[in-house]
Amino acid sequence: MGLRLKTLFKDPEQVTPFLTYLEKRIIHEGEILFRQGDPANAIYFVELGQLSTVIELIGGRTKPVQVFGSGKLIGEVDFYTQAVHQTTAIADSDSCVYQLTHTALHQMQQERPQTAVVFSEMLLSLRS
Repeated sequence: MGLRLKTLFKDPEQVTPFLTYLEKRIIHEGEILFRQGDPANAIYFVELGQLSTVIELIGGRTKPVQVFGSGKLIGEVDFYTQAVHQTTAIADSDSCVYQLTHTALHQMQQERPQTAVVFSEMLLSLRS
């Protein structure tokens, strides 16, 4: 994970401290990472594998929205707007993701404000 983040962070020295705030999760094929309507409590970084987001429609049908592979972020817009998830994320294959929760982000802002600033800059660069 560190090598991939070094290419995203403007200050590579902040990658190692940033990693201490992430929690690793293994998501198996077909498993749901988060469901539409759930509170958006975390941002997810895809390390390995592939996940798709879908909108759940009436009658149990779904509408595909986006596919996320290695190096991609999932859930950052809902996370920052402190909304509920607008989609459901499902693992298309066995996947490894790292999550950053609101609690961990607040802790980072208190303990390592420069790391939090560099992280915010990285997110902004990905969104533009």
